[in-house]
Amino acid sequence: MMRACGLARLGISLLLFLAMAQVGYGQNNRVYGSRDVISAAGNVQNRPNAYTDPLTDYSRIISPLLGSAWQSVRFPVGQEPLPKSPVYIKFTPPAALLDLLGTTTLSKTNTNLAGNVGTSLSNGTLLGLLGTLTANEPVEFEFFISGDNVEFDGLKLEHGGLGLGKQADYYYLFYIAPPDVPDVTLCEGEGGFVEVSNHKPGYSYRLYDAQTGGYQIGSDITSDTVTIESHWETMDGVEEYWLEAWEDNKYRSARWPIVIRRNKITNNEIQSGDQTICEGGTPQKLIADLNFDVDLLQWQRKTSGDWEDIVGAGGSPFVGTYKDYQPPPLFETTMFRRVATGTQSGVACSSYSNEVTVTVNPLPVLTILSNAAICEGETVAILPYSVTNGGNQYKLTWDDGTPGSFVNVSGWPGPALSGDDINVAIPVSAEPGTYTGKISVRNSATGCEGEEKSFSIQIFPKPGKPHLTISDVIN
Repeated sequence: MMRACGLARLGISLLLFLAMAQVGYGQNNRVYGSRDVISAAGNVQNRPNAYTDPLTDYSRIISPLLGSAWQSVRFPVGQEPLPKSPVYIKFTPPAALLDLLGTTTLSKTNTNLAGNVGTSLSNGTLLGLLGTLTANEPVEFEFFISGDNVEFDGLKLEHGGLGLGKQADYYYLFYIAPPDVPDVTLCEGEGGFVEVSNHKPGYSYRLYDAQTGGYQIGSDITSDTVTIESHWETMDGVEEYWLEAWEDNKYRSARWPIVIRRNKITNNEIQSGDQTICEGGTPQKLIADLNFDVDLLQWQRKTSGDWEDIVGAGGSPFVGTYKDYQPPPLFETTMFRRVATGTQSGVACSSYSNEVTVTVNPLPVLTILSNAAICEGETVAILPYSVTNGGNQYKLTWDDGTPGSFVNVSGWPGPALSGDDINVAIPVSAEPGTYTGKISVRNSATGCEGEEKSFSIQIFPKPGKPHLTISDVIN
């Protein structure tokens, strides 16, 4: 019973240890080696120390008399690094520095094979990369060769050479998981952002224009959000940038692509140009291109302030009648445009056409200040007036039933308006009575004609002149 309880306590302690190890690793994005392959059991001491906690323990690789011994620490299945992932190994080189030359080699391995993949580092190359070493002191080293693009799942530390018992110590192996970011679809000319889903405190990010090498775009990013600028555009509507994670500005990950797709709606142009009309006139129809697929077409207008949709001049799904637009009669200057909206990859993007302005010139307004009264035989009747909105010409037409001797002043250009009065010619033979007609004015600069205004001219008989009436004849 005591032995069983002791084993139970040991099992609980082991579970607690593993849980604490997982918590420790979970606070960052390191992926540690968790298994190994060795050359021979007698050549590697304490082999689990290279892939279990605590990280201060190590396995020891002891070279045989002839040949070499090695240990390949490998990453968990399903969590292998990318071909371009930098990996970090901590080991202690031989006590004698010269033993490093020709005796210690670092190389990648894959698929449980002892054979190497990619480029190995050994001899003077390794010594040059590590720089000055102190005997028996461990060194942490980044293994990354930019030209390598091979799959691998572990790193092998190999030690050998002449002489029995030469040794190298293997502490741990890890790589930084690349930032987890999604592809993003944006509208043409718009900015946005993507979020790093596996962000941890202490991590920053660097954005590049290439998978390796290249140029960093902007400064280091210290939050979990990567801003996408609106001016990042390409001809084919797809952009690719590469994001690299850094732990405490010391350890880096492989670069992960951020693929940015741009929804583009093109050729949404109104072919008709600007127009000028008179107040109350009907503009010409606005003709527009339609060389693309859209879900919604909507015409908009504004006279001042914000654009507003024109009711009945748009719809979704798109109907061909909305391609062009016939404006109604207008009474003020109005701007028009068309909005085309299309949806790709679940993102709706709108394209605005060029703007067409219909300038509305006001109509001149004539006011007859008073009607005219003259005596029989006079040939000029004076109508005082006022006019606004640039009326500078007039025409006059007598109402139906007026004797033919009363001459109309019609057709444009009409007589010029001058002064404060319109002088109306009266036939000398005109009989006493009241005569009516209409006058309209025109602005010769805009060609706009105002509303006709009625007037009357009363002719009084001369004093003392007999006039025959119906009652005289009856009597």
